[in-house]
Amino acid sequence: QLSGSGGLNITQSSGQFNNLSPGSYTLTVSGANGCQDVFNLQVFTDATQQPGWTPNLCDLQLGVNLDGTPYWNKIRPFKNLKLESGEFFSADASGGPWNSGVMSQIPVDAEGYPTQLPYSTSRGASIVRCVISADGHLPPGQYVLLYDGAGSISMQGSVSVSSNTPGRIAFELFGEGNQWFHITSSQTGNHIRNIRILRATHETDDLSDPFYDVFLEKVNRFTTLRFMDWGHTNGSELSEWSQRTDPDHHTMGEGDGVAYEWMIALANRLQKDVWICVPHQASENYITQMATLFRSQLHAGANIYLEYSNEVWNWQFSQAHWVNDNGPAHLSHPQKYAYFSKRVFDIWTQVFGAQSSRVKRVLGTQAVNPWISQQMMAYIKNDFDYLSPTWYFGYSGSACESSIVTPQDVLDCSISNWRTAASAFRQQYWDAKMYGKGVVEYEGGQHMTSNPATVPFQQAVYDAQIHPNIALLYNEVLDSLRRWGSSLAMVFTLASVRESIYGSWGALEDINQDGSNPPAPKWNALNSNIHCYTPPVTVNPVLSVDPAIRQQSGRSPSIFRLHPNPAGDLVTLTLSENVPQSTREVRLFDAQGKLQRKEVWPAGDTHELNLEGLPAGLYWLGLYDGRGNFNRQRLVKL
Repeated sequence: QLSGSGGLNITQSSGQFNNLSPGSYTLTVSGANGCQDVFNLQVFTDATQQPGWTPNLCDLQLGVNLDGTPYWNKIRPFKNLKLESGEFFSADASGGPWNSGVMSQIPVDAEGYPTQLPYSTSRGASIVRCVISADGHLPPGQYVLLYDGAGSISMQGSVSVSSNTPGRIAFELFGEGNQWFHITSSQTGNHIRNIRILRATHETDDLSDPFYDVFLEKVNRFTTLRFMDWGHTNGSELSEWSQRTDPDHHTMGEGDGVAYEWMIALANRLQKDVWICVPHQASENYITQMATLFRSQLHAGANIYLEYSNEVWNWQFSQAHWVNDNGPAHLSHPQKYAYFSKRVFDIWTQVFGAQSSRVKRVLGTQAVNPWISQQMMAYIKNDFDYLSPTWYFGYSGSACESSIVTPQDVLDCSISNWRTAASAFRQQYWDAKMYGKGVVEYEGGQHMTSNPATVPFQQAVYDAQIHPNIALLYNEVLDSLRRWGSSLAMVFTLASVRESIYGSWGALEDINQDGSNPPAPKWNALNSNIHCYTPPVTVNPVLSVDPAIRQQSGRSPSIFRLHPNPAGDLVTLTLSENVPQSTREVRLFDAQGKLQRKEVWPAGDTHELNLEGLPAGLYWLGLYDGRGNFNRQRLVKL
């Protein structure tokens, strides 16, 4: 009830009073339980006499969620496409089922490569398979597969091999369908390892800058990168630090997702802010080690939006059930989420110490259910920085859904549904403001799906994604966020297939799409809503990352120097400082991967390699030791 000057006395349940004249008021808030609060308010401005307010376009920045990197997704962030492959799995050497189920019996090295093949298992002689592409993940074109070690690899599926020499396979890929390879033999003591799958145009690239340039150009438009899917957050079973993905594992596409070091490397490469999701079962040691890694390796200018798990309010995810089962029994489910969030926030704040202002503590919430937010904030009080709902919009569940026929019907129904639900979205901002906090959105964009079922107008849903008027919806929704006071809205997601019953989530259908042919109105709308932001220029485009990452990328930290380079008929190799002097093998490959020279470098600081008789051009000089370690450098012969 609101009473005040001029005899005003209004009773209502909505909590919103409009068009108040300047003056003093008393607000009385009563509950059904008999509790009551009284507030004295002073209104200084007659809102009806003020000009319309327009938000500053610069106030809202856009970030992007990065799709996971399995062999069926379209994001393709790495030059080395082996990092997006499946895991190795076993197959019978003599033929049999697709997966013979005995991979656990085959010994592997620290990076996951089998150390001997064929290998005798309970099914007899076994080899391994590895899927590199499905459903057109890799576009048609020329590729090479490079590897170290001795053995044999055969390409399978819709590929055509043009050459297969030790250490190098050149092949053409035909797009649709599945592509995989078999490691049919691998020599004990010098097993096949360090497999790189590259576009032919990248074969001679310096892979110390391991990210695909087209991917970098697309991502660089956004201020913040959210790694929820890269970390396989939903349903994560990680609890101990030793279980996490190692940065030098042979693939980032399956298992527990992309290693944190790769996330940091990308953020450092582009000088971006990051949004990190901590696994819901993470132990205190895990949380501490994770915070320490980001503090020590992430570039100093980065903000870190820190979130405990993802969508813990969403009961379709196992993390919602785990939190409910493991949180304090006397708390409501949203308060249990706040309880575990505070645990994460406190540890990261302690680890960052004087730099703790870089850590932005985020509470993820359900956009259309303000009660969840109210419960969380009531428990955690001041120990967070942002409330974070979504900004999705779609037709599902609305009255107009039954009348949808055309793509325009899909759009009309979706925006009608958004306008109906907007008051619940808006309530999140009011509630956050009660605690003096801001709002950022962790995901958003069109949500036009009946997932997982299809609907009679399914094709109209797909066609709506490329209808030019979908841009109008994006403009209206993003403008609403600006007016309400959002400072950051994260897009979900960058690139994924359009015609999928599980949702047409991608702003692009493929990372190579340019936004015009085929049309990408969602992507174009996002770009038109990026204001007052100039992507930073990376001072040093060559990454400074963990040595294991360079090794996985096909390039290790330099352990020897070449002089001169370019060279004539003689080049001198000199060991770098602090490298043990031991017998090494020198191998020189031409640009096509053909071995041109092989000789022993005895113990000593320097070694001379004779290049006489070799044609001018680009070569790779590799250095091997008896323990399976490998290092290579590029050499130009004059």
